[in-house]
Amino acid sequence: MNRFPDQAQERGPAQVATGVAPPHSLEAEQSVLGGILLSDRAMYGLVIEEGLKPEDFYRERHRLIYEAMFSLYRDSEPIDVLTVSEHLRTTGKLDEAGGKAAIDELTGGVPGLGAIRRYAQIVREHALMRRLLTTTYEIQASVLNHEGAPRDLVERAERSMLEVAHDDRQKDFRTIDEILDDELKKMEKLSREGTSLTGTPSGFRDLDEITGGFQPGNLIVIAARPSMGKSALVTNIAENAAIDHALPVALFSLEMSEAELAQRFVASQGRIKGDELRKGRVAANKWPKILEASSRLASAPLYIDDSSDVGVLEIRAKARRLISSRRLA
Repeated sequence: MNRFPDQAQERGPAQVATGVAPPHSLEAEQSVLGGILLSDRAMYGLVIEEGLKPEDFYRERHRLIYEAMFSLYRDSEPIDVLTVSEHLRTTGKLDEAGGKAAIDELTGGVPGLGAIRRYAQIVREHALMRRLLTTTYEIQASVLNHEGAPRDLVERAERSMLEVAHDDRQKDFRTIDEILDDELKKMEKLSREGTSLTGTPSGFRDLDEITGGFQPGNLIVIAARPSMGKSALVTNIAENAAIDHALPVALFSLEMSEAELAQRFVASQGRIKGDELRKGRVAANKWPKILEASSRLASAPLYIDDSSDVGVLEIRAKARRLISSRRLA
């Protein structure tokens, strides 16, 4: 027997699993819809700034009504009881939405138009909690059903949870004046410094002149024959970005241990031969350089993982955890 007869179409995995209706606020949903019917000027703030979507509504009839409002807004049509009812009638969904009388009733229960943005936030917050419940249930089911290798399931779970937390609100317009202001500042800085560097510097001037620096989203592949210094080049680039420019760097090393990397960084920063550090042949007068180099390294946003069996999926998962735990983005 259905414990929620008026919500038969609103049952998701979480409700099926627990038998309890997931988080929702029908009052907030009704207030949002009623407020829009009273003043369709509220739609811009709800769609663009709050990112309210039809699927954020728990009750199916509310979802259908907001879908109709959204379509009218997209077509620059007025939004009121009559236009929404006619749109639903045209699409054959008026009865599912409760009929014209149910739509008309929404305008009578709005506490105040001034708080409609807050009502929309409540609707979105409950929708987020429902997505979280559904996602955790799906993760649990995939584990119980052995739907993949443990590492694959962990990667899938992390990706799913991050998708739930992702704020996918639409980006608002920017005026050309704002865009030009940002670009002119960049161009002025480049002209003043006499460099074509627009991305993250590698620390090698000739390379930066060619590339303009490493740009966001770039995948840089460094290839050469064995024993040509690829690891040394990569560590120098990482060192330059993290220490000289305070940019977060995650370094995954499949060959060198974290101890070897630490020695290499100290030797580079202290201008000391690596062999002297490795073999314990550091002269007394060079220890101040080592301590100073260690201090600079300690304060740099440089993170090292020397797991030898790490794969692409695990690298991606670890990078996401690093960003989240260290709040690097």
